[in-house]
Amino acid sequence: WLLSDLARLPERVRVVVVADATAALAADIAHLRRLLEAGGRTVIVVGAPGLIDPQTQAWDETAPATLTGLPLRVERDGGSGKALLATGGDVVSNLEAVRPRCTGVGPGWMQFADGAGAGLERVLPAGGRLIWCSVPPLSRPLARRWLEEAGVHCYAPPEFTVHAPRGLVAV
Repeated sequence: WLLSDLARLPERVRVVVVADATAALAADIAHLRRLLEAGGRTVIVVGAPGLIDPQTQAWDETAPATLTGLPLRVERDGGSGKALLATGGDVVSNLEAVRPRCTGVGPGWMQFADGAGAGLERVLPAGGRLIWCSVPPLSRPLARRWLEEAGVHCYAPPEFTVHAPRGLVAV
């Protein structure tokens, strides 16, 4: 699915991952805003959604916080991209640097190695959940937990390979 498809998602879709909407069209940001307002799904948003208007190239550093409803700020000069789980210190992302870098204010579930917030979440209406990540969280156990908590059916135990082309599922 594309960001522009958000208005047409079937009800059966329980988890939506927005991998990058930093310079998304205003219409697509409006679709994302309505999706968050409606709730009922787990929405994982990575980065600084809505930061740059692709038509004018203007930056709105308040846009990510306004859109997500989370206390986010944009660091134009960027910083380290190495992120760890706040609870256990496990490395979740090992990017050398991120510029610009969107950070969360206050404690969260993930933080950058330099101490800045890198992951926050909030409850959405109708049993939904917004999970915001400054950088892609490259952790299969973490992703699996989010999917299971959202009610997604997992076809196999962790670490199994599942091939699912068209009507065939092979484990």
